[in-house]
Amino acid sequence: MKTRQGFVSNSSSSSFVIIVEETTHEAVMKKLDDYQRACMEHLAGEPQNVFGKKVRVIGEATGMGGNSSLIEEDWQPDGWEKKIEEAEDDNSDEEYYPSEALFAYTELVEEQPKSTWFKWDADM
Repeated sequence: MKTRQGFVSNSSSSSFVIIVEETTHEAVMKKLDDYQRACMEHLAGEPQNVFGKKVRVIGEATGMGGNSSLIEEDWQPDGWEKKIEEAEDDNSDEEYYPSEALFAYTELVEEQPKSTWFKWDADM
């Protein structure tokens, strides 16, 4: 069993924001596994009204000057701590990385029509 915390990047800093229309968010959430969905329910927060559209705004800014990480150190979604401990005890190959849930979500969003989402990435 493997766990990793925080947003993983190959650079010393990483900043991004992704804005997803609510209907696209709901469609993508259905494609995630239970763990990924539990992570994204926390990370995506509540819907917001932006320019008259209901959207989810997800963002992160990390860097040398400080860390305002979207994923708090040692955070796991509610109800998953026991499942993760059991997987650890069983030497399971299952992996529980909140940052991987964010990556999976982002990849699925990027498969949706571009008119339903926006992504800004400082590393682009």
